[in-house]
Amino acid sequence: MGISYNPFSLEGKKVLVTGGSTGIGRTTAIECSKLGASVIVTGRNVQCLQETIQMLDTQSGQTHQLFVADLTDENQQKALVENIPVLDGIVSNAGISKVLPIQFLNTQDMDKIMSINAFAPMYLTQKLYKKSKCIGCQSCVEVCPMHAIELTTNGIMPTDSECIQCGLCAEECPTKAMEMCGKNYTMDELMAQIEKERDIMTDSHGGVTLCGGEPLMHADYSLEILREVGKRGFHRTVDTTLFVDSQKLKEVAANCELFLVDLKIMNSAKHKYFTGVPNELILKNIRLLAEIGADFFIRIPLIEGINTDEQNIEETAQFLETLPWERKTLNLLPYHDVGKDKHRRMWTSYNPEHYVMSTPSEEVQQRCVNQFKQHGIKAIIGG
Repeated sequence: MGISYNPFSLEGKKVLVTGGSTGIGRTTAIECSKLGASVIVTGRNVQCLQETIQMLDTQSGQTHQLFVADLTDENQQKALVENIPVLDGIVSNAGISKVLPIQFLNTQDMDKIMSINAFAPMYLTQKLYKKSKCIGCQSCVEVCPMHAIELTTNGIMPTDSECIQCGLCAEECPTKAMEMCGKNYTMDELMAQIEKERDIMTDSHGGVTLCGGEPLMHADYSLEILREVGKRGFHRTVDTTLFVDSQKLKEVAANCELFLVDLKIMNSAKHKYFTGVPNELILKNIRLLAEIGADFFIRIPLIEGINTDEQNIEETAQFLETLPWERKTLNLLPYHDVGKDKHRRMWTSYNPEHYVMSTPSEEVQQRCVNQFKQHGIKAIIGG
């Protein structure tokens, strides 16, 4: 008797199917179950999901689960990821469509469609991938000379012992779930890395940008890099808050072609409350750059509940209007929380004070643009 072989078998596999309430998502879930998979279906309608579960095949002895979740909601995405097992596959079906003449499409419609159809599945897949990389082998635990990590029900977590940043855990990890977030370079090693990108920079009219964090926290090191990069003919940009000694800033300005300057809040007490430092030095240094003729863009992170109020925007525009600043162009950067996952990987807390922060509405963004325009300043959303 010949051995039955099915190259499409999913027996023993766990598959997540989004948009499993109806339509193509439901059909996909049914077909995966017929191929032997244990299926996890998710959607927003619990009744429809229950109907889907009843339609799934169980002849291979597999069990199926449902999770009610709106995948455009960050917290619901997180809850889904935390409560499902490690997966073998994911099929993204959640989506909406809007049929109308193209001349009637607006930004709000497109943002909603892209948020559900594109961004939500990408962010979900990213979260699932990072969760699934750890296979619980404990090779990192065994190699750590300080016993600074342990395997828990929440994955690899730090112990009370001090990490000496030797990097052995990252080197030993077979799936690269552990990674070092930085690397020491000699100047020659760093320049060798930069030189690899010379052709791309030349073709794109790009260059080297020092950013962070805050590169001017280590201004002397940054200056060494800027001088060496300058000798090699690269365009140099520094992305900074300008919270730095003014004399040191003049040295940096003499060794770069462009600044990208973060300007968050005009009220100094409020600035200190949210960032930990007052803003007098920052405003002084912005004026200094303008007076010495340095080229710079102002970049304002727009955070609803923090700095989008009319008073703050008006005071910012009035300040910038007084500068001898030829470019008079700034970028408004709507708030996002992409940095959350970095904190998770570094075992630190994102927004530990639990400030209420959100992306400002399209109407608020446009109001900010108009406020700057009234003072002769061009404001661009994004960039």
